[in-house]
Amino acid sequence: GRYPFRDGLAHDVITNGYPFGMNLMQPTLAEALKKVGYATHAVGKWDLGMHEWAYTPTRRGFDSFYGFYDAYNDFYTHHVPAISSTYSMGGIDFHDDEQPVGDEYGSYSTFLFTERAEKIVETHNFNSAPLFLYLAHQAVHSPLQAPADYIKQCSDIVDKQRRVYCAMAKTVDMSVKRVVDVLK
Repeated sequence: GRYPFRDGLAHDVITNGYPFGMNLMQPTLAEALKKVGYATHAVGKWDLGMHEWAYTPTRRGFDSFYGFYDAYNDFYTHHVPAISSTYSMGGIDFHDDEQPVGDEYGSYSTFLFTERAEKIVETHNFNSAPLFLYLAHQAVHSPLQAPADYIKQCSDIVDKQRRVYCAMAKTVDMSVKRVVDVLK
């Protein structure tokens, strides 16, 4: 790992348009693994820079990327709110490689990330190359949002925010189980 303050990021997160990112001279794990023959895929949250293409996952050693670049976004609309700052512009932040994804409105991001991770594992030829799959879930992170059926599973929790948080954690548990199952 690397502390963000080493790259001048001690006071804020990298939001849409913020002119910073992980130092381009700092190699990523994906870049190192790619050099020794791994297939590399990133799914989920990036949050290491996006103000120039050079900072995005497919330019930082990943063969593919499915997810969002920003620090956070809505789990269903995939919209980043505009923050009152100099840099944040707001808008949809969901990408398949470097192409914007606009047809997943209303789909819960944890489910989308799980399905993509499963597909990557299922279609990977393990005889041709080892696989590095970086799966960085958005949950559990603000905004607190979860599918109703998962919230019902946490109905014994009185506090509404904690109940939704519990449901979000359950979606990640489900995802990890599904990805591990497909790896077996």
